[in-house]
Amino acid sequence: MHQNSEFIKRGRIEITANILELSVRGSGKTRLMYGSTTSFPQLKRYLKNLGEHGLLECEIIDGHEIYRATDKGKEFLEKYDELMVYLQKDDKDGGKKI
Repeated sequence: MHQNSEFIKRGRIEITANILELSVRGSGKTRLMYGSTTSFPQLKRYLKNLGEHGLLECEIIDGHEIYRATDKGKEFLEKYDELMVYLQKDDKDGGKKI
């Protein structure tokens, strides 16, 4: 992910949204790690935090941990998407001052 040949540092909210998007239909740790471009230790911290806040749940299927976004996690994604639409519109309008 880069713009104008400069790397952009992603924030916790964007990484959280990436993980939740990947987990809507259920995903294992490997898919979540590669899809969210996080390291394994970083992913483990996110999974723990998202679980503690009720945004993500884990179930064991055929001996594999599968992570799914909860209803609360899906609600977070809806709000995140609304915010991104608003911010992109604001950028196109030249950044209105508040």
